[in-house]
Amino acid sequence: MLPATIFYLYLIVAVAVISGIRLLSSPEYARWGNIIAAIAMLAAIVLILAQQKLLTVGSVAVALLIGSVIGATLAIQVKMIQMPQLVAFLNGCGGAASCLVSLAEAANPATTANM
Repeated sequence: MLPATIFYLYLIVAVAVISGIRLLSSPEYARWGNIIAAIAMLAAIVLILAQQKLLTVGSVAVALLIGSVIGATLAIQVKMIQMPQLVAFLNGCGGAASCLVSLAEAANPATTANM
């Protein structure tokens, strides 16, 4: 893809994510905001993986399927009263993932520090 095309796709995805988050502030449009933000995030992930050629289509499909099954199971089983605990748990999982990525990058001998 051309660099200008990639730039505009990133721009469209960023605007869609921000628009989706903005819609979350209204109870009337929160459902649409969630859908728009989720689709935009999926598009961003696909765009990055396609541009960087990091993973195959099959591995992305398997990861998406596993995540969808886990998410659907949690959505069905978790009661609304338990939602704050679920959000805290998912936030912790994101933090743990960030920690593991930073540790892997720090252990990578090809990485150089630019301070």
